[in-house]
Amino acid sequence: MREVGFSEYLEFVSRNRVIHIEDQEISLEPIRLSVYCLIPRSSLMFQPRYGAFPGGVPGLRTRVITEATGPPQIPRALILMYTNKGDTILDSMVGSGTTCIEAKLLGRNCIGVDVNYNAVMLTLHRLYWLEESIKQHSSADLVPL
Repeated sequence: MREVGFSEYLEFVSRNRVIHIEDQEISLEPIRLSVYCLIPRSSLMFQPRYGAFPGGVPGLRTRVITEATGPPQIPRALILMYTNKGDTILDSMVGSGTTCIEAKLLGRNCIGVDVNYNAVMLTLHRLYWLEESIKQHSSADLVPL
């Protein structure tokens, strides 16, 4: 195992325009975000009777995480329940980066690990553009929890 950071991601994306994960071809084009929205905490409560999370998520999450295998509300709810701002979360099967993105949005650190190098690159791609979006938007544009 070794650390892979944004500099390696930038080198990778300069040589590759797509990555392949299983049977999917995923573009590494820049992700331009114009809307940045956090879901109110009350929207995150799981509804056991119906077995679903209410509502859709406009903007960032639906644009950044398009190939996620599960809804981002699950890691978000667990992160809110069991961690505090500044804590570090370990995601031992990072996949497309959903948990790392939710951790970042909630002010947590995240260590993402995966045996699939392309999954790591996809996660870094999404985190890189999330960071770029955060830099471009003022705190007035953000809806707090």
